[in-house]
Amino acid sequence: MLGGDLPLDKDLADQAIENKIARPLGISTTDAALGIIRLVNSNMALAIRSNSVARGVDPRDYSLIPFGGAGPLHGVALAEAVSAKNVIVPVAPGITAAWVYCKLICSMSTHGQCLLPYPTSRTKT
Repeated sequence: MLGGDLPLDKDLADQAIENKIARPLGISTTDAALGIIRLVNSNMALAIRSNSVARGVDPRDYSLIPFGGAGPLHGVALAEAVSAKNVIVPVAPGITAAWVYCKLICSMSTHGQCLLPYPTSRTKT
């Protein structure tokens, strides 16, 4: 992750979930991890519902297309939560995310100027 600046360590992740969540709640590490995923899905579903309703759009009239590295992990649960018609998973969801981003940037540059701050350094937490 982060171009190699943030290596993933399964053992450290397991320890963090065990020590910070599972043990204090008296549940298994697996149940704690599943709880984290459910919480993340709930927050994303709330964002989908609130953004679509604010625009007068009913998510039940649309398919959900999860993309990005972990998008398909959440796709079915999100579609069920917002009552989307179905789920369409792209063949290469990570590449699809990059492609959509590039299309968005190209679209903005042909229709007007869009200035976004560019981080000059990465902050490690």
